[in-house]
Amino acid sequence: MKRLLDPNFIPILSLLKQLNKDYPSRSITFFSEQLKLDRRTILKTIHTLQLDISRNHWENMLTIEIIDKSVYTTISPFFSIEVFFSHYMSESFAVRLFLSLFKYPSDSIDEICEYLYVSKATFYRRIKYSKEVLDDFNLSLDFTDSKNKLVGSETQIRYFFSTLFWEVFRSFPYSETSSSNKEKKELKFLTSGKNLTIPFILAIELQLQIALTRIEQGYVLSSSPDYSLPEAAIFNFSYSDFKKLVSPDFSDYSLAPSELEAEMDTLYFSFTTCNIYSPNISKELSLSSMPWSSPIMTTVQKFISYASEYFQVSFANKDYVYLVLNLYVLYLKKNFYTGGSLSVGFNSLEEAMYSDDGYLLDQVNPFFHFLSQKEPELHVDKFQKFYFTLLLRRVILQALPPVNVLVCSKISTEENSWVEKRIAEICPIPIQFHQGWNPNLDLIISDFPLPKKFISDNPDIYFPWLDFPNFTEWVPLVKKLLKIYFKNLS
Repeated sequence: MKRLLDPNFIPILSLLKQLNKDYPSRSITFFSEQLKLDRRTILKTIHTLQLDISRNHWENMLTIEIIDKSVYTTISPFFSIEVFFSHYMSESFAVRLFLSLFKYPSDSIDEICEYLYVSKATFYRRIKYSKEVLDDFNLSLDFTDSKNKLVGSETQIRYFFSTLFWEVFRSFPYSETSSSNKEKKELKFLTSGKNLTIPFILAIELQLQIALTRIEQGYVLSSSPDYSLPEAAIFNFSYSDFKKLVSPDFSDYSLAPSELEAEMDTLYFSFTTCNIYSPNISKELSLSSMPWSSPIMTTVQKFISYASEYFQVSFANKDYVYLVLNLYVLYLKKNFYTGGSLSVGFNSLEEAMYSDDGYLLDQVNPFFHFLSQKEPELHVDKFQKFYFTLLLRRVILQALPPVNVLVCSKISTEENSWVEKRIAEICPIPIQFHQGWNPNLDLIISDFPLPKKFISDNPDIYFPWLDFPNFTEWVPLVKKLLKIYFKNLS
C-alpha cells in the first residue's frame, strides 16, 4: 500500500526514518547525503515537518529545529513513525479516493472530484497507482457505472478494504462511516472470554465493520469458502461460538438465510486465516485433528518435505504441527483471496525483512526459487513471501548445529557467566558456550587483548569486548553470531 503514498510525502517519511536512528544533531549536508536530496529540498522538508508537528500537536513525540546549519531533534519515548505514516497516507490522493469509494460507492465522477478537490483531468492523471494496486486484487475502476465504481467480486472488494484500512489505520476509519453502536461491537471480542490478542481482535473487528457497512449499502455476499480447521487452532473459538457472538449485529438487515450463512462463513474464514499461529499451538493440537482430507494438505506435505531436504533438517513434532497448521492456513487464504500488501508501514516487505534478519532472507529467497523449479504449484508469490519467511524463520534458526563460543572476561568468572546468559537471551540461534579454548571455536569474545596463540590462524574468530558493554555493543555481536551461523548453512 506504500505505493498509494503521495510523492511529496516520501521525503518527510524518509527524513523521519533517519531521525529515528537517534541522531540528536546532524548537519544538513549529512541528511542531504543520506537521503540523496539537495539542500533546498531538505530545508523545505524540515519546514513542512515542523508545520505538521505544530498543526497536529505532535510535540510530545518529536521536536526539530535548525541552528547554524545543523538539525537538532528531540525524540520522546512516545515517538512512532506509524503515526506519521498513517497521517500522510490518509492525506494522499489515492487513499482519499478509496475512502470516498467506500463511503459513497455510487457517487458520480463529478461528486468524487468535488470531494477530492481536483479537476477531471487531474483526477484521471493521478489514478495510475490506484489502478495498479487494484489490479493486484483483481479489481478495477469503472466510472461509467452508476452504482459500482469498484468492479470485482464482493469478496475481493472487502478484502481490499480490510487490507488498506489495516495498513493505514490499524482499525476501521470511524470518521468515514455512520455505522451505529460501534462501541458495543468493539467490546464483543474483548469480553468473549477467549484469550485473543489485541491485534487479532482489531483485525476481525475491522472486517466485521466493513461487512456491515457494505451490507447497509446493498452489497451482500452470495457464496463462501469451503474449508475446515480444528477449533483448538483458533483459541478454541468454534464456528458456533463465533456465530452466536456476531450474528446479532446482522439482525437489522433483511438477509435471506443463505446470505446470512455466507456472511458468517466468510467472516469466520477471515477470523481463522488472519493469523500465523505460534508453535505453542502444538500443545493443544494433534496431527490427527488436522483436515488431512483437504487437497491442500498434499501441497503442505510437499512444502515441508522440500524444506527438510533443502535445509537438511528433520522437524520435531511440535515444529511439524506448527508448519502443517500454518501452511494449511496460508494456502487456504491464497486459494480464496487474491492480492495483499507489499509493505509494512513505510518499509517495503523486503526492507522490513532485511532489517529484521538479512542473513535469514538470503537463505530463504533461494529456497523459494528452488520450490518453483521443483513444483510450479509451490511457487511463492510476492504477497506470500513475507509470511512464508516468518513461518520458516523459527525452524531455520534452530536447525543448524550451535555456534561454539568462548567468553573471556578479565573481571571474574561470574562476569563470564553473566555475559553468556545475556547472549543466550538476546540471540535467536543455538549457541554452545565453552569454558576453555579448543580448536573448534567459532568465536572468542574477550574484554582484553588475547595472545595470538589463542586466536590461531584466523583472527576473524576474535571479537573485542568492553568490560561492561552498553546496548550499542550488543547489536554488532548478535550480527556477528548470525553471520557465523548462516555461513554454516550456505
